[in-house]
Amino acid sequence: MSKNVLALITKPPILGTVKTRIAKDTDDQTALDIYIQLLSKTQDLCRQLSADISVFYASDDIPDDEWSNITPHRYLQVEGDLGDKLKHVSHWLSQTYDKHLIIGGDCPYITKSLIDYAFQTLDEQDVVLGPVFDGGYYLIGAKKYHDSIFEQIDWSTEHVLSQTIDQIEKLELNFGLLDTLEDIDYIEDWRRYVDFYEASK
Repeated sequence: MSKNVLALITKPPILGTVKTRIAKDTDDQTALDIYIQLLSKTQDLCRQLSADISVFYASDDIPDDEWSNITPHRYLQVEGDLGDKLKHVSHWLSQTYDKHLIIGGDCPYITKSLIDYAFQTLDEQDVVLGPVFDGGYYLIGAKKYHDSIFEQIDWSTEHVLSQTIDQIEKLELNFGLLDTLEDIDYIEDWRRYVDFYEASK
């Protein structure tokens, strides 16, 4: 078994289908441009990692895109809500890897050192979570597949993290928390990230 894998759940960059909450306050093209920049940031992160990379597309087919230059491990997501998709990814990865992490492409603050620390956390913990300020999470990882972690969750609400922790505790598993970060859902989030990026240069 290969030891570690980072999985990304993503959408193809198609006008009118990505970052719809940003598009409501701007327009579809601005939302697409931001999404492409976030995608590029995530690809840059993945190129730095020693772990395997797996990409799961919300699409009818696997496109010939930049991910094909980063990893051969590219798959289609299953139908259903986010919980169904996360279940599928976690189950798939746990059959091959000792530790797996799952992220989306919405949090440009994730760094290589944070990913490395998340894998290290799984040396001692059963599950690792990366909280976001709005009550969800930007990362979830585990050593084994636990389907109920993704059940009875009110997705896209401020209860996602707390309900996930409730499910973890019902299984009598232990867990670690990473730094709380901000994902990019609204145009204000993106503007804060741009300011942060410029200030860090």
